[in-house]
Amino acid sequence: LQHVVEDWIERRLATWRDDVLAVTEHLDGLELFATDTDGAFGEPIATLGGLGNAIEVEFGPDGFLYVADADGAVHTIDVADPSAPVLLTTTPTVGSARDLDFDAGQLFVALGGDGVASYSLADPATPELIDQVVMAGSVQGVDADGPYLALANWTYSAILDADTLELLATENVTPFPAFE
Repeated sequence: LQHVVEDWIERRLATWRDDVLAVTEHLDGLELFATDTDGAFGEPIATLGGLGNAIEVEFGPDGFLYVADADGAVHTIDVADPSAPVLLTTTPTVGSARDLDFDAGQLFVALGGDGVASYSLADPATPELIDQVVMAGSVQGVDADGPYLALANWTYSAILDADTLELLATENVTPFPAFE
């Protein structure tokens, strides 16, 4: 069972913090499980539906859960009481939210064919759009680390300046037909 949870977390279908495991269920929303210190869990302690197509989930630095919704949104969820999660806000995104990451008070969201966006978390319950940049291809993954933002695209990887979203470098990783 532990290897299943590790696989979910690696693929960001789940996140685990403070003995709470949160798992995306795509069209069925989000399930929360109480865990022991070894990560064992039983039946869900709570389910939160109505999240569109929940595909990625991460705990933010503020303790809220953030869910990337492929239907075009990021959901902010208060899990202070994991048995009664509260949807605080749904922030629409320009594109299909595919992945998310946090750094320095910002939320970064991979938006598929619509690039990447950055949001201020000055008020964590209501992310506010700072900037968005459209990229060639389809941005599927994002990883923020200090001044840099790494993007995984279907055909290449890219490094952007995290403050300005200016493209700094790319690396072609896979030749791919030009159908996007």
